[in-house]
Amino acid sequence: MDGTEYMRKMAQRCFSLAGRCYHLEVARDLRRMGDELSAKAAQVAAAERAAREAARPVLTGRRYRAAAKLSEIAARIAAFFRPFAHGSGAESRWRY
Repeated sequence: MDGTEYMRKMAQRCFSLAGRCYHLEVARDLRRMGDELSAKAAQVAAAERAAREAARPVLTGRRYRAAAKLSEIAARIAAFFRPFAHGSGAESRWRY
């Protein structure tokens, strides 16, 4: 379990406990802790997302065109085989 997932789980736990708590001060503290954990989880997730975006290679020129061509070919192949997908009924026409 990564850090953001753990923080979100702990925040949900705090909110759940705050909802069941009869002592008003303790419930407020639990809600505040849940809010802080949620904010920290969002901050860490945003930092991780930014790091992933920065690490992603930038395709320029010839490499960009080659990648675009490959994705176009993959889309054509997928479109060709789509009628033969399971449950479509098209495979029954091709039996010998």
